[in-house]
Amino acid sequence: MLLKSSVGKKGVNKKADVKLIQEALNRTIRIPYALLKVDGIAGATTCLAIERFQQNVLGLKNPDGCVDAGGKTWDGLKKYLIDTPLQRFSIYSIFAVTNNSKSTPVVTNKKIAWGAKVSASFKVKVNEICDFLDLAPDYLVAPEKLITHCF
Repeated sequence: MLLKSSVGKKGVNKKADVKLIQEALNRTIRIPYALLKVDGIAGATTCLAIERFQQNVLGLKNPDGCVDAGGKTWDGLKKYLIDTPLQRFSIYSIFAVTNNSKSTPVVTNKKIAWGAKVSASFKVKVNEICDFLDLAPDYLVAPEKLITHCF
């Protein structure tokens, strides 16, 4: 898992390096964005995903769409290839991410879309499932206003 050359706009774009970056980006992508095809081709979609990561996660004002070996973007991306889901931070999540060494699920006081009177054991189970699927629980939670607009 070592990036050997640059990937993205004006990058060297070696197939193995591009696949590595695409895999890392796929681990950062959250709804509503689609996952990248891990094909080793640094096309427009991959470059746009790099720019989005640079802007939204790293806070760069002028993203260049390129990942350089040893650069700031690579330093930000490579942790998604080695960290556990509890250590990752979803930029779109409304829930706090915890890093419990015991990896016990966190029970939140948020109302779950299936009703206001939900047992604590149900909330724990939802959190366990979300941890297993590497999803933030807010993908299963919908404010009532959003539900009424869907129908």
